[in-house]
Amino acid sequence: MIDQKTARLAAFIRICNQADGICQAYAKAHGLSGTAFYILYSLAAGDAVYTQKALCEAWGYPRQTVNAALKTLQRQGLVALRFSPGNRKSKEIYLTEAGLRVTRAVIEPFLEEDRKAFSSLDDAECAALISALEKYKGRLVAGLARRAME
Repeated sequence: MIDQKTARLAAFIRICNQADGICQAYAKAHGLSGTAFYILYSLAAGDAVYTQKALCEAWGYPRQTVNAALKTLQRQGLVALRFSPGNRKSKEIYLTEAGLRVTRAVIEPFLEEDRKAFSSLDDAECAALISALEKYKGRLVAGLARRAME
C-alpha cells in the first residue's frame, strides 16, 4: 500500500500529463505539433517578443525541438524570423498574415478557454498553485542536479 504523499504525487503527475494531453490533442486536431502549438500560443498571448532561445527557456524545450518546429512553421508560412534590433546573432519570431489567421482561428479560442479556466480560481488559489508549482519544480531540478553530481 502506498502512502498518502506518493498517492498525491501520482495524482499530480497524472493531472499534469492529462492537461498536456489536452493541449497535444487539440494541437493535433488542428494539424499542429505540440511544440508548434506552444510556439503559436506564446506569440498569440503577446506577452513578449520571442527569440528561439527565449522560447526554449519559457517552455523548457530543447533547442533542436524548437528549431524543428520553427522550420515547419516557416515552411507553412505561419512565422517569420527577423534579426533582433542591435543584435545580428539573435532573431525574433513574428506571426505572418497567415500565422495571424491561424492563431485567430485555432490558438485564440484555446487561449480564451485557458484564461477562463484559470480565472475561475480565486486569487488565493491562483497564487497558491503558482507558488506550489514553482517550489516543486525548483526542488525537482535541485534534486536531479545533486544526483547527477554523485
